[in-house]
Order: sequence, then C-alpha cells, then structure tokens
Amino acid sequence: MKRIYLAHPFEERRRIREWEKNFERENPHLELFNPFYDADRTDIDAIDRGEKTRYELSVDVVKRDLSNLAVSDWALAFVSDGVPSIGTIMEIVYAHIFRIPVAVIAKKEYNHPWIVQHAIVRFKSIEEFESWWREARW
Repeated sequence: MKRIYLAHPFEERRRIREWEKNFERENPHLELFNPFYDADRTDIDAIDRGEKTRYELSVDVVKRDLSNLAVSDWALAFVSDGVPSIGTIMEIVYAHIFRIPVAVIAKKEYNHPWIVQHAIVRFKSIEEFESWWREARW
C-alpha cells in the first residue's frame, strides 16, 4: 500500500479532508496521511473551539509532521492561491530533501521556480491531478 502525505494550508484542512475521503474511497490501495486529522492532534479541536490559535502550537507538531512525512512514499502538496502556507512550503522542501517525490497542486504559484525545482509533477487544479492519476497511477 502506498502512503501519500498531504501537505496543505491550515485554512483549507476541512476542504482537503472531504476531498481526501472521496479519493481514498476511489483508491482503496492508497493510504492518504493528513497531518491535521491522521495524527493524534487534540490541538486542532482546541483551535476550532477558539481556545488556542495555530501560532500557539508546540514545535513538537513540526517534529511529528516531519517524522510522518519521512515514512511516506509520496507527498501531495496543495499550495494556496493566497499567501502560501509556510508549513506547506517547508513540507515540499523537506520531502525533496528526504528524496520523496512531490506532486504539487498550485494555480497561481504553478510556475514559481521553487515549485518547479522541488516538484516532479505539477497541476493547476485537483481535477487535473485526478485525471493524471487515473492515467498514470503512481
């Protein structure tokens, strides 16, 4: 079973989670690892309840995310059209350093030289990625 680490902005976590559930149903041979939901993260609930902000998180979150990324076969990164997420960009770079193939979905930042350098394949939409997936099956 292939494990794909999903790197994405905090603000898009719910949307990505819904997409992830559907994609996993269509591809039961894959394990999609979502660092906001598949790790033991009680901090997300506290943030959603307004008890904490995401900037109050411990650096242990980074260590945990990197250890989960390091044991993945692929990374799929969703780069926001707004201000790109620092965490997502760092996960792209670390995946590259760990020699883990990175696929990036980025509309606005599609041709950014850092994205071009670190991604082995790039898409401008989730639909474009899904179409490629059906044909290529990495």
